[in-house]
Amino acid sequence: MGQSASRYQRLSVQDAGFLYLEHPGLPQHVAILAVAEGGPLDDPDGRLRVDAVRQQLAGRLQLVPRLRQRVLCPRVGQGLPLWVDDPGFDLANHVRTVQVPAPGGQPELLGLCDELCLRLLDRTRPLWELWLVTGLANGRVGLVLKLHHSLADGLAAVQLAGLLLDDTANAPNPTPPPRQQPQPTPSGRALLADNLRGRNAALAAALMRLRHPGQLAAQARVLAGAAQLAAGGRRHQRRSVLRRPVGGHRRLAVVRAQLAEVKAVAHAQGATVNDLLLASVTGGLRALLAARGTATDWLTLYASVPVALRAGADTAALGNQVGLMVVPLPVGEPDPAQRLQHITRATTERKRRPELLASLRPVGSLTILRALNRYSRHQRIVDLFVTNVPGPQRPLYVLGARLVEAFPVVQVAGNVPLSVAVLSYAGQLNIGIQSDPDGLPDLDVFADSLRQSLEELGAATSPLTG
Repeated sequence: MGQSASRYQRLSVQDAGFLYLEHPGLPQHVAILAVAEGGPLDDPDGRLRVDAVRQQLAGRLQLVPRLRQRVLCPRVGQGLPLWVDDPGFDLANHVRTVQVPAPGGQPELLGLCDELCLRLLDRTRPLWELWLVTGLANGRVGLVLKLHHSLADGLAAVQLAGLLLDDTANAPNPTPPPRQQPQPTPSGRALLADNLRGRNAALAAALMRLRHPGQLAAQARVLAGAAQLAAGGRRHQRRSVLRRPVGGHRRLAVVRAQLAEVKAVAHAQGATVNDLLLASVTGGLRALLAARGTATDWLTLYASVPVALRAGADTAALGNQVGLMVVPLPVGEPDPAQRLQHITRATTERKRRPELLASLRPVGSLTILRALNRYSRHQRIVDLFVTNVPGPQRPLYVLGARLVEAFPVVQVAGNVPLSVAVLSYAGQLNIGIQSDPDGLPDLDVFADSLRQSLEELGAATSPLTG
C-alpha cells in the first residue's frame, strides 16, 4: 500500500524495506563525515559549544519535521510502518560529542567513523544522529551525520545537511519556533481501518490501470528489464573475485580530487564526471587484483549505480527516490582511455533505455521485498556499489566555522563488501570508500590505485591531486 492511500504518513514499501533488512552488523543508514574549522565552535575556555550547536539546529527543525518523528511498526494487519511524533524528543539525544583517540589524525578519525557507523540507530527515537568529534589535530572539529536509509537516500541526506547549515559565516542564529504539541499516536483500531481503506484504494487503482494499456505496457517493460538484469547476472559469472557475504566489521578510506580538473578531463574525453569516476574505479580494481596475483584478462565486473528519479519540484523530498542501473566495468582492458570509452557507451545506452533501469517503485508487496532482501546475500548481478552525489558548491558553515571537507559513507550490504561514494563540495571531489575488511582486507591498495587511475586518465590534460 502506498503512502498516498493512507491518512497517515506511511513509509513506502521501499523505505520500509531498509528497516526489515537491518540487523546488528548490517546497519542501514547513510552517513556524512565532515571536518570543520574549530575556532568558532569553541568557547573562550577552548570547550566545544555543543549547546550552541543544538540551539542552532532547534531553529531549523521546522524545515524538516520528519527529524522530530520516530517510526512506528504496527502489528500484522495494520499496514506499513508510519511516522509519528516523538513526545519525548530531545536534541541532546541526537547531537552528541565524542573524542577521537590521540594523536587525532586522519587514521584515528576514519577509525572512529567506522565505529560510529556500525552502531544501529535507536528506533525508539527519530532515526538520525550528529556526532561532534573533538581532539582532532589543528584544533578542528569532526562531524558525523547519520540518517537512516528509510528516512533519506544519499541525495536527500546531502540536501538535508545543507538545510541545517549556513551558507555564510555571519548568519544570525535562527529563533526556535514555539514548541508544538506532538500529535497523538493512532490506535491499533484506527490503523487497521486505515490499512483496509488503503487496500481497497490499491485494488481500485489496479482495476483502473486495466483500462489504460499504456500504463500496463510501461510496467511490463520495467519488469522485463528486471528479469533481463537477473538473467544477465546468472550469465555473467558463477563466482566473483569480489563478492563475499558481508560480516560485522567496517573500514573506511578516502580519496581527494579537484572537481574542476575532473570535469575538464571528462569533457575532453566526451564523457561525464560519473563515467570518469567509474573508469577510475575500474582502474583501481584492475590494480587491486594484479597486486593479489589474480588474472584480469577479459574480466568484467559489475557496479550497481543509483539513478535519481526525483522530479524537478521534488528535489528536497525525503525518502528514497532512486532507480538502479548495472554498469559493466571492463577490468580486463589495459588502456585507461579505452576503459572510459567502454563505460561511456554502456551508461549512455542505459540512460536511453529506461527499461534497463531497475526500480523498486513497482514493488508493492513486503513479501516480495523480504524475498529480495534474502536474495541479496546470494545475488550474482553486481560486485560493488558506486554512487555519485552532487553537493553544494558554496562553502557551508556551522556557528561561523567553515566546513573544510565532507565525505559520503555508504554502507556495504548483502554479499557486496565494497562501496564507493563520491560527493562534490565547494570545488572538491571527495570519495569515501567503505569495505568489509574480512572480505576486502586490502582496501588501502584499492584506494591508492583509484587515485592513481584518476591521474592516469588526467595525464592528457593536467594531473589530479590526491
